[in-house]
Amino acid sequence: MSAGLRGLQPMTLSLETAATDQHSGTTGGVARNPVAELAQISSEIFDARTGRVKVPGFYDDVAKLTKQQLADFRAAGFSVERFKRVYDFKSIRTRDPLDALKRLWAMLTFEVHGLVDGYTGPGVKTIVPPRAELEVSVRLVPNMKGEKAVKLVKAFVKKRNPDVRVEAGPAAPAYKGVTSGPQFESAGGR
Repeated sequence: MSAGLRGLQPMTLSLETAATDQHSGTTGGVARNPVAELAQISSEIFDARTGRVKVPGFYDDVAKLTKQQLADFRAAGFSVERFKRVYDFKSIRTRDPLDALKRLWAMLTFEVHGLVDGYTGPGVKTIVPPRAELEVSVRLVPNMKGEKAVKLVKAFVKKRNPDVRVEAGPAAPAYKGVTSGPQFESAGGR
């Protein structure tokens, strides 16, 4: 039986500052670099080392975990080392099993999936790219709405770089299953 699943709100942040690639030797220092500007806005939205979103109001709708939920998480038998082995991770953000489960099962995330454009071939091509896109998503938790997450990100980005466009894809709401009652108990629940 599923106890729940985080939802999803994808977004694309895009910036266009020129019509074509420009040579950094003749335009560098004056030309805006959309790849660099989107990387900067990404670091302003969230802390990549901790995963903490820095957009004001982003955590307002996140429900506080109950004592029972925390007890269930502690009793789940989760192993950080086993998790790392199964998913082939060399390192992760936390070594604490309870913190890991809270992050996996109960907390929202902001993820960067790709930064598209610029030169990515072998060696160096000294261009300043004309445009770039940042593909991101938010993992939604119960009580959180994708529309609100988009609104908050758009307002945050507009203050910092009004030339960046934020477009949202279709949202999938978080799912919270029933974890009490006779059906749950007959399936081996509390």
